[in-house]
Amino acid sequence: MRAQPALLALLSALPGSDAAFTFFRAGRCVDSRLEPYQSAKAVGVSTLAECVATCDLSARPGQVGLRYNAATDDCYCDYIAGFAPCIGEALPFLFNGYSVTECVSSDQTRGPGTGAVVSTIASPGEDCYTRDDVELMPIGVVGVPDDYTFVRTGVNEVFTMNVLESDVLFPATFPKSPLRITIPVVSPSDSSGSCVATANRKAIEYRPNALFTGTTSCKYTACYFQPGQEEVCSNEVTVTITIKPRGE
Repeated sequence: MRAQPALLALLSALPGSDAAFTFFRAGRCVDSRLEPYQSAKAVGVSTLAECVATCDLSARPGQVGLRYNAATDDCYCDYIAGFAPCIGEALPFLFNGYSVTECVSSDQTRGPGTGAVVSTIASPGEDCYTRDDVELMPIGVVGVPDDYTFVRTGVNEVFTMNVLESDVLFPATFPKSPLRITIPVVSPSDSSGSCVATANRKAIEYRPNALFTGTTSCKYTACYFQPGQEEVCSNEVTVTITIKPRGE
């Protein structure tokens, strides 16, 4: 069964709903590692709209979508690892007015899904629906080495480097605003000064020692962060810093 546009409009307008669910594709929902999610299976559901109403708990974090089998009326609410409401509960128990009889974890070797839905795997009769208010994650972050040159003007100087500007997200259509520098930043090993993350972990400050001039470096890692999802991090990036004496 495929949800028609009129039905999709219904899914986004259920009473008390803050989220819409959109048909993604046939099969079982999986994350970027092709891992299925932890799921709460609800019984007594007889329509897709009822499945949506059951799963639509807008106040609960970690929900990425749902799976529905129109032939059997099987309804599964999908959550990233550790967020399924049935984890640790005695079954059956009531879940949004329906009885949950099964708490399904991943049968894959790397554990349950940890990010937004990006694909499906074969599962006869099932359709995957994604929750529209889940922020998607990029597949990768590539840290690009930078070179900065500063001229000394006195003592106790602080030089700011906007290192994230040159880093690349894949796909490139993702906004860079969730990108953060992990802490601590690796300071120079030659005692020339120190590097720290600043500006809400968007930049690095280099603070040279009083008499230092020359070339040094620090290292950082950038991670893409969305609440309730696994971070996507870059390679370790080297920032080369050249400090010239006053007057050059």
